[in-house]
Amino acid sequence: MDHPALPEKKRVESLDYLRGLMALSVMLYHYTQWSYGLIGMNPVLKYLGIYAVGTFFILSGVSLTITYEKRINTLRDTVRFLVKRFFRIAPLFWLVSTIILLTLAFADVLGLPPSEIPLKRIIYNYSLLFGFIKASMSIPVGGWSIGDEMVFYFIFPFLFLLKQRFVLPAVTLASIGCAIYFAFFRFNPDLSLGAQWQIYVHPLNHLFLFMAGIAIAKYSHYLEAILQIRHCTVLALLACLIFAFAPFHGDQINVVSGYGRVILSTCCIVFVTMIFILNPTIKALPGRILQFLGESCYSIYLLHPVVALLPIILFKQIGIEEKYAYLVAIFLTLFTSWLTFRFIEKPMINLGSRLSAKLK
Repeated sequence: MDHPALPEKKRVESLDYLRGLMALSVMLYHYTQWSYGLIGMNPVLKYLGIYAVGTFFILSGVSLTITYEKRINTLRDTVRFLVKRFFRIAPLFWLVSTIILLTLAFADVLGLPPSEIPLKRIIYNYSLLFGFIKASMSIPVGGWSIGDEMVFYFIFPFLFLLKQRFVLPAVTLASIGCAIYFAFFRFNPDLSLGAQWQIYVHPLNHLFLFMAGIAIAKYSHYLEAILQIRHCTVLALLACLIFAFAPFHGDQINVVSGYGRVILSTCCIVFVTMIFILNPTIKALPGRILQFLGESCYSIYLLHPVVALLPIILFKQIGIEEKYAYLVAIFLTLFTSWLTFRFIEKPMINLGSRLSAKLK
């Protein structure tokens, strides 16, 4: 299969399609869950609600390796990398955390149930250290994955700073061992996923997905040499079919533990690998929509729970069913995400790049 060499930026941009779709999947999963509950939810959406975040970890490993593998050679490079990642993650995370804290402070006025967040938890969130301590302590809904990402960001540069060939395979094998431990020994299949949430969100339970992304970026050229386009297409479709029709029923614990974890994670890894090799380009309006979703994926992911509060409160006041508020929240989230990407994320990314450049 003839694969022309692609610039780093083009390779990373081609993965934005998947990021956008995964963020959209998480939003639809949450809105459906909060409207109708998990019982009647479509199984594919139920799986995606869990594994879209896992796919984010894979894509993160791919993108970071493409961009930084040859740029991290010293401790100064490591500091520059961490500065850029901090400015990519922190500003929006701080914004959403602040909105949630203000909402809780005025819960009585807004007609919401009162709740308190300990000062220690607030400090852990604003310092982005909660992933190293207890990922379930995140303030934003879904913020646990950001805590895990910060752990992965800390590990990532040392994988390439240590110029030993055995380091990457050794860490990858260790991460797989951790995943097997969690899937088959750490979880209790008789308890719900909610009851074991602190176990599920542990960074070591997801590190193998991030390492799989690194492996895709580094070693997929071996597959490119032997797989033709039709082979990659068939494998991608097969991964989707297995994922969609996997016979795992009951509580979601069945899809994150045991053989459910193995099969569904493998489907995600295979699918991302095939898309990475195929590197599809979608033009015209669908391509622009996917590009927008990819650029705004972080905002969509973090903002959709807090954006939904406004239509929910308004609809409750005028006596309209809450489920319709989530329809409005979809469009409101997309618009708000465009604003935050343009006026918060992008300027902060540029600021992080400028500060990082001064350390060069």
